[in-house]
Amino acid sequence: MARSRKVEDDDAVEAAMYLFWDRGYGATGTRALEQKTGLTRFSLQTRFGGKKALFLAALDKYLEQVSKLKISGDLDTIAQWFEARTTAGFPYKAGVYGCLMQNTLIEFANGDSDLARRSPQYYASISAMFLPALKRARNIGQLGTNDDISAKAQTLSMALLGLNTVIRGARSNVAGAIVAASIARTVRDWNRL
Repeated sequence: MARSRKVEDDDAVEAAMYLFWDRGYGATGTRALEQKTGLTRFSLQTRFGGKKALFLAALDKYLEQVSKLKISGDLDTIAQWFEARTTAGFPYKAGVYGCLMQNTLIEFANGDSDLARRSPQYYASISAMFLPALKRARNIGQLGTNDDISAKAQTLSMALLGLNTVIRGARSNVAGAIVAASIARTVRDWNRL
């Protein structure tokens, strides 16, 4: 039975996502996209509307994945997650690339309306990733009732962005180990128990 075109398109978008994540938009040429995705120049244009449209589809796929990330547990779970982020065995194969959306926002520093519409979703998703663990930490007494967990989630999201910058710059998860250890200590210091 033949695979559906939708599945093929999904595969192409995922392959493009990893290529753009690795190289960036500007350094990714049409030929590299053809090789990585299996698309021809014609199908890139007719099925996706060109390189930029494929890039935006890949970015949307990435944002969808980010929005599903949730850390449940407590403060120690968050600290351990940051420490694990900087191990050689970090489970996400593209982890050494840092963060696709962050890389993109830096690359398009002069602004791009398509990215501007996506950035609030991205920042909200990163903060929301930490909320389940922070809420549980408050429920079990690790955080006080007056602790602003929304502010703590935003603090953790900015810490993660900084960590991702270090990792991207070195192209190595372990390059951020000192930063991750410091973030983990800070999170553990929030514990009131």
